[in-house]
Amino acid sequence: PISMAAEHGMWFKEKGGTWTVNPDLPEDETWKDEARDVINFYVDRTPGSFLEEKANSLVWHYRKVETGLAAFRSSELNSHLKHKMAEKEIEVMAGNAIIEVKPMASNKGKTALKLKKMYQPDFLLAAGDDRTDEHVFEALGSSECYTIKIGTGMTYARLTAKDTETFRSLLNDLSKID
Repeated sequence: PISMAAEHGMWFKEKGGTWTVNPDLPEDETWKDEARDVINFYVDRTPGSFLEEKANSLVWHYRKVETGLAAFRSSELNSHLKHKMAEKEIEVMAGNAIIEVKPMASNKGKTALKLKKMYQPDFLLAAGDDRTDEHVFEALGSSECYTIKIGTGMTYARLTAKDTETFRSLLNDLSKID
């Protein structure tokens, strides 16, 4: 009985509704073929890595790749994809042991602003532990929004939580407020 957004804002479901795709996504998906070819080249050369194909994005996973090789190949692939996608409305994002290629129209920050405008909440909290969450923190950077980076590192979030246990404790405390 809640409204939800998924896959960086590619999908949206209003309370009681059905999932709909973001209408701002580009109709031309030839970028996927180009990006898939590049990613598969790296999958073939990087034992332990694999390609995940989603409806509107491609994700190269390298969590199981040997550390030194993972650092080298992820940097190499990130650069290769950014060069290949430079003239398109496609974003290449490095995340937690992943590189994701997706339309720029699909963005957690844009989605957060859309939801904020639609629902005009009295209280807004956004939290995340990945680089991909920085779009949300940056978009909701105003003083009436509580943004929380879970973990360490540079962030646009106003607040930080040491780890997921600390954040869960905060959620538990918030759930008890009347």
